This record gives sequence, structure tokens and C-alpha cells, in this order.
Amino acid sequence: MIHLVVGLITLVLGAWGIIVWWGHFGECLRGLIPIRLVLVGLAAIGAGFRKAIGEAENEEDPSPEPTPPKRVRPRKPDTPARRE
Repeated sequence: MIHLVVGLITLVLGAWGIIVWWGHFGECLRGLIPIRLVLVGLAAIGAGFRKAIGEAENEEDPSPEPTPPKRVRPRKPDTPARRE
């Protein structure tokens, strides 16, 4: 119950703050957009770089790692059918 009350109070205070300081809020958002673009760009470059290196490593060593042989159960010898 306490979480609900605290959540409602912070929601009301946050909405009031956005209304009162709308100009500053807009400036903050406009300032965060370039920072986000730079960070997303760096993340995309890093992901592309990792993928390119991974593909280059696969081209250098095309042989897959050897896999252990599968365990095969020995077959039971065929028993002749009973004739009665």
C-alpha cells in the first residue's frame, strides 16, 4: 500500500514539475537527443565491428571443431523366431 501512495505522490509532483518548468524540460530533452544519437551510433559501430571480426575468424578457420563420436548401443543378436 505504501508503494501505491508514494507512486501517486511522485506522479503528481512530476506532472506539476513538467507543467511549471516546461521550457527547461524541453531544453533538457533537446540536449539529450544528440547524446543519445552519439551513444546509439557507437553501439551500432561496435556491433558491426564485432560481427565483421566474427565473420573474418570464421573465414580463416573453415573447419568446424571435431565433435565427439556418438555413442551407439550395441544391437542384440537376432534370435530365431519360435515355431510351435
